[in-house]
Amino acid sequence: GNCSRSMETYLICLCLRKQGYGYGNHRIPHLRTFIYLSFLSRIMLTILIPVYNEEQIIVKNTKKLIDFLKNSKIIYELILCNNGSTDNTLMLAKQLAKRYKRIRVISVPKKGVGTVFKKAVKLAKYNNLISQDMDLSTDLHFIIKATKLLKEYDIIIGSKKMGSQKRA
Repeated sequence: GNCSRSMETYLICLCLRKQGYGYGNHRIPHLRTFIYLSFLSRIMLTILIPVYNEEQIIVKNTKKLIDFLKNSKIIYELILCNNGSTDNTLMLAKQLAKRYKRIRVISVPKKGVGTVFKKAVKLAKYNNLISQDMDLSTDLHFIIKATKLLKEYDIIIGSKKMGSQKRA
């Protein structure tokens, strides 16, 4: 097995060797294959969350989303996309970003989700993007389903079949 299939795999193998795992040549190819396959099986995902005057739910729902994602095999980041909030949404988003390393905050001064989305897409760490409303009105299990579909398709479009949504 050649460990140089990707830079990430190569670096992981170097770390394992330096820590003393698998010094014998008979173990290294097996470890390289295992690491390479487990790295490939984990999807990397940026979740864009537009927020406008969400001070009542931003902390509770962000924590709920993080708790859900902790149990998945997804490598993720959350980008809280403030678009002109006039309440404490931006301040609370920044506090969440300080507390959780996988959260980033971007903000634009006026209301309008399109502008903040364009900015978020440009700054996204990962190529796979999902948009999730802060009210978590979409079943969180759809994130898992969508990430599996993203392995085969370039774009996944979800639609709410029923229910309602509160808009500010």
